[in-house]
Amino acid sequence: MVAQIRIFTKKFCPGCTMTKQLMDRLKLEYQTIDISDDPAAIEALSALGYYSVPIVMVDNGSNIVGWTGFRPDKIKDLVNS
Repeated sequence: MVAQIRIFTKKFCPGCTMTKQLMDRLKLEYQTIDISDDPAAIEALSALGYYSVPIVMVDNGSNIVGWTGFRPDKIKDLVNS
């Protein structure tokens, strides 16, 4: 199964832009979810312990892993998994 990748972003977020650009360069498919104007989404993500964007969540079918910030190391690991 191909992992499902979601990136939660906000407007004017440099780390979000860099995350998406690297995933594009590595030809990773992902879904972008802009939470700038969605207080319910922000509250739900905060309840899960995520307080800054980008928030990347990867569902590989057996578990979901996530992280915040621009993390080229973790993004490159997705190519090798």
